[in-house]
Amino acid sequence: MLLTLSLTVSACNQVSPTTQSASNADIYVVNCVTFEQKPVELVLYCADAGQILNEISWASWASTNAIGVGTSTTNDCEPTCVEGTDVVSAVEIKLTAPITGKSGKSVFSKVEIQYDKVQPSGVMDEVLDLPTDVFN
Repeated sequence: MLLTLSLTVSACNQVSPTTQSASNADIYVVNCVTFEQKPVELVLYCADAGQILNEISWASWASTNAIGVGTSTTNDCEPTCVEGTDVVSAVEIKLTAPITGKSGKSVFSKVEIQYDKVQPSGVMDEVLDLPTDVFN
C-alpha cells in the first residue's frame, strides 16, 4: 500500500509535457541584429531598409505562430532606389516556421504578408524568409 501511494504522489508531482514545452515568451523574431518579441517595427531588408513593417499590433504570439496587423512601408525604387518613393499599405502579418537558430534560441523563420493593395513588385500577398540568427 505504501509503495502504491508513493508512486501515485510522485506521478502527481511530475510536470506535464505541455508545461515543459517552450512558453510563448521563449520565441523570438530576428530584427536585423537583435532578437525581439512582439516588435512594433520589423525591418525586412536590413541592408537598405527597403521594406519595414511598422505600427504592428500583435493579436497573438505563440510558440507556433504570431499574428498581427500593421503597415508596410516599401521603397518602389522608381526610377532608382535612391530616388524612390515610399509606398505605404495596411498589412496582415503572420510569423511562422519556428526553428532553433545557431544561437540556440527559437525564432520564426518566415513571414506571411497580406497587403491591402498591389505592391510595387506586383503582389498582394507574399511569404518571405526571415533571418534566423544575429551578428552579435
